[in-house]
Amino acid sequence: MEGAVVTMQEIFRFVRTGLDNDGRVRGYFEATGIVPRCTERLRLAGVQLSPAIFERGRRQTRAA
Repeated sequence: MEGAVVTMQEIFRFVRTGLDNDGRVRGYFEATGIVPRCTERLRLAGVQLSPAIFERGRRQTRAA
């Protein structure tokens, strides 16, 4: 927040690469390089996140 104004920025963006044979959107999530300010609170709550997931251009993949 900046004063009484909530500010937001993309942490990950979806990069669309096309459509598959069934017409579903294909693509991947990519880190923007911005590290959220809440990561320290998450760590204190026991959530372990590797700082590498926020490296700019890093692709996030998931199993289908």
